[in-house]
Amino acid sequence: MTIHPAATAAMPLTATTVSTGSGVDAAIAWGGVVASLLVAAGLFLITWRQLNGRHRRWVVASGIPFQISHRNTWPFMILGFGLFFVMLAVATVFEALGNEAGRQFIWSWPAFVPLALVVLSFFTWPLALTPDWYQRWARHPQSPQVSPWPLEEAAQALTDAPDDRSRAALGSDIGWSGQDSEKAWELTGLPGTAPKTRFDERTEELKAKLAQHEAERQNRSQP
Repeated sequence: MTIHPAATAAMPLTATTVSTGSGVDAAIAWGGVVASLLVAAGLFLITWRQLNGRHRRWVVASGIPFQISHRNTWPFMILGFGLFFVMLAVATVFEALGNEAGRQFIWSWPAFVPLALVVLSFFTWPLALTPDWYQRWARHPQSPQVSPWPLEEAAQALTDAPDDRSRAALGSDIGWSGQDSEKAWELTGLPGTAPKTRFDERTEELKAKLAQHEAERQNRSQP
């Protein structure tokens, strides 16, 4: 049988095209793995910052839309999304390796476990899986109205802060969490006044201006 020269020339081109296409797909898949892990790392960092005890204002903040629990649980929602992106990265690794069975297994049920945790966090979150400071706050008789910063604990945290910048950020969080940051500072015994962030200073300036304008308006309205 005689093979046409054109067909002979086309065969290597087709194989090269398929090989190049597979290489591009694999490169895209590995890029997706890296992107998924970076997103997961960012979400885990946010979760750690909110649960390490130095950032507590989220506890007494307004609830997110559709939240049924009377306690804010959004860091745990973020944790669930982070775990989902880890599962997404694992599934993409299997895809990059050409392991279709492994990819289908991840999407059969493991990938949906983190999403189930996200749904759970809209209703509640097991206190046994929360930090100690959060458990103490949640079990307080006046929770969730009480501040997550007990006065003595706030004072100790301010004392242990390494520098004024850290103390300013901590004092801001204490104040926005409903605790008296000035009284907490007095308990530390540290010299001077409590350092403030630029945002807090600007907020106080605006409040003072608003109070002054209101006083001037009332004076003008008086006969």
